[in-house]
Amino acid sequence: MLDWQKFFRVLNKEAEGVEDIINGLEFIKNNYDWGNDGANVGGMVGDYNPSWIIEEEARYREQRGSESEKTKQIKRSIVCGHPLEWDRELYLEGGSIRPGIATSYGTWLSRGDQEYFKEKVEAIDIWEGLKNKRIDGLDTSKNNFWFAHPIYFMNHLKKAGLLEREMLIRVQDRVLELKCLDPNGGAGIYGNQLGETFCNHAVFLTIIATDANYVSFTGRINPNPANYRNYPFPEYYTKKERDEYVRVHSIKSSNYWCDELEKFKDEGKLIELSPPDAQEYGNMGYTVLGAYRANKDRRERSPHFATVRPGFEVNPTFGPKVLNIGENNLIEWAGKETCFGEKRYNYTKWYYNPNQDFRLDMRWINYLK
Repeated sequence: MLDWQKFFRVLNKEAEGVEDIINGLEFIKNNYDWGNDGANVGGMVGDYNPSWIIEEEARYREQRGSESEKTKQIKRSIVCGHPLEWDRELYLEGGSIRPGIATSYGTWLSRGDQEYFKEKVEAIDIWEGLKNKRIDGLDTSKNNFWFAHPIYFMNHLKKAGLLEREMLIRVQDRVLELKCLDPNGGAGIYGNQLGETFCNHAVFLTIIATDANYVSFTGRINPNPANYRNYPFPEYYTKKERDEYVRVHSIKSSNYWCDELEKFKDEGKLIELSPPDAQEYGNMGYTVLGAYRANKDRRERSPHFATVRPGFEVNPTFGPKVLNIGENNLIEWAGKETCFGEKRYNYTKWYYNPNQDFRLDMRWINYLK
């Protein structure tokens, strides 16, 4: 999905001005004729004129009402490299207007107009404040940037899962910061569970913040959707029910969630994934849950839960990278002892919701501390 040459038409990586971009559109004339709805006719007729694109497009629209869909698709997919226009050095040199600027497009600027032009160019210069400034992910040593059709570009990122991926990372980072989930002094999302660990709380918060269809994971219907603190937690509601579960199964009642996940998998609401696929789907922005059910035969009482962290390749030994909340709150490989550990990891199951309704709703997370 990130193959620029395959999904975009890259023009003028080192373009020096707007006219270079116009000249770069010549390939559209070479390959597509608007009058034939995008049919390939090839060749050029007469000398090339930078204004030809505009003239031909206007003529086509007059005849057909709009340009062809094929041409629209081509133009939307264009990615151009050229300078940010708000840079006085593009227009001025030593206090004077650069040669050619004053007569661009055949228009002479009077002395008064030239002074007015210089005044405005100085006023709109934002590049001076950005030049060589340290900005993560942005090279500001040279005024040359990539420009793309915003909707086409955003839709492409969405198809690649990158928008959802960043959303998930943002949620996980906030969950990791929560003091109420700290194993040393935290009291959980309800403030009444000192001395516990809160892996299920962390996963629950992550799911409801990123998936409007969260009931596919929790098995509960929210009786009051307007109250974000009333999200139904995936355990038995009453103490009596929880105590009964412990009595019957000899394990903590939070294991009930593992039962629910397996039931939803059997019903087709959730999909179980292999560890490599769990990492892959996490990288696409899906909220992937790892669940380990305690086994009383192994003298265990507590389950463990975690969500896959995007942006990694699966580790052949330790599996996916996860946000782990428990005895250790950190981002680590699932099979490491500070997470599931080798023994539990081998019995861990990974699930995702194929009908995830992607959203960002951190109201409850932001309410907590």
